Amino acid sequence: MVAEKLVIGITFLLGVFSGIISFFSDGFFLALSISIAIYFSTYLAFRSVMDLERFIKETSIGYFGLWFITWTLLINLL
Repeated sequence: MVAEKLVIGITFLLGVFSGIISFFSDGFFLALSISIAIYFSTYLAFRSVMDLERFIKETSIGYFGLWFITWTLLINLL
């Protein structure tokens, strides 16, 4: 149970990191593809802790929500 919470926290942290990377890339679709690649790479790294269906159910909204919030805040601040 603790390992699952740690995986979720790391995934959300990577969502913020991915939003920062997306802000500094040139195109929106490039940024989106980088974010999706980071998201599924996280699953591949932690697939022994969660299966794919549960991983997507637990983390998808939070990951892409944090990605979008970070990206939007950076656009408005800079």
